[in-house]
Amino acid sequence: MSVDLGTDAGVPKSDSEAAPNDIEESIRKDDLFHLLQSSRRRFVLAYLQELNQEVSLGELADQVAAWEHNTTTDKLLSNDRRKVYISLYQVHLDSLEEYGIINFDKDRVFVTRTEKASQLDPYVDTPNGNYHELQAETQSRELLIQRSLVICGIVLFLLSIGHIAL
Repeated sequence: MSVDLGTDAGVPKSDSEAAPNDIEESIRKDDLFHLLQSSRRRFVLAYLQELNQEVSLGELADQVAAWEHNTTTDKLLSNDRRKVYISLYQVHLDSLEEYGIINFDKDRVFVTRTEKASQLDPYVDTPNGNYHELQAETQSRELLIQRSLVICGIVLFLLSIGHIAL
């Protein structure tokens, strides 16, 4: 089902234009813009879309923080992770759950996406594309940097002992 962009400011279509289930299940245009205005909510939706399974709030916060800081989850600062965790817990996940986009189990601290979330799929994507491709690209870049540093170290060593003349 597609997002209902045919409603304006909460005024539903007439019964002849849409079935009652379509009206109940679709997201109003204003609500759609509200949900997508926050990059954190878009990152949450992108990660849940990518994994398509139940995710702990900790794992979700780690990935969102990594995307926000253009790094990997293992290089995150604990303060950055904590800020995102608190923000997701207190604000963003409640908003998404209110509109039926996710289920947020506060007791177990797990998040799952609902069928209604598919209405937002065309509007969300992981930064720079696929999550797994992004992780592989980051690891590849780090390996290239490490190899370059080793080569520079060898050249400097050879220069210092006089095996290479300038």
